[in-house]
Amino acid sequence: NVINGLPVIRFNGSQYLGFTESVLSGGENRTVFIVAKPTSLAGTPGISHTYLNYGDATVSLARWAFFAQTNGDIGHTIGLQGGNRFWVTDPSTTQFQLAALVQSGTSSSDCVLYVNDVLSAVQSTSAATCATTATGIIGCHGLFPSNVFEGDAFIGDIAEIVTYNAALSDAQRAVVSTYLAQKYRLY
Repeated sequence: NVINGLPVIRFNGSQYLGFTESVLSGGENRTVFIVAKPTSLAGTPGISHTYLNYGDATVSLARWAFFAQTNGDIGHTIGLQGGNRFWVTDPSTTQFQLAALVQSGTSSSDCVLYVNDVLSAVQSTSAATCATTATGIIGCHGLFPSNVFEGDAFIGDIAEIVTYNAALSDAQRAVVSTYLAQKYRLY
């Protein structure tokens, strides 16, 4: 399981990786880069194939999750408790892509997505406030370790996730995107 000679983590739909401390908290600005390739987006409509999730221990099922969505249409999605934002750019199941999600406010409406350094058009938005206070999970959503929803597990390879607790400027985002694209020879 490699890309450009570098290792990747393969998820088979029943595995996840949890971490015990919250990397992002509250509704703070954030930028998340993910180099990934889902190998399957099949499943029941509405099932998400979660790349990364941050929960909220104070609210049942609250989350900030970034995933590939099978909801009639396939596309990248940010999901918050009570809201979401869908983009039209499809995740590729044949090649690795670099997804950069920038949140510059406290709502799903404040999120923009770049796929392979190209701004993706928004398909739809249901605004909701971001609130993350709990641990995170790579590969599915829920609260680690007590309330994990394995039915929404990611199937595929994740090479790297880089998280900033700030909304990077276009110039800053471009530097990180260029570094990751060159490292993995993406585009």
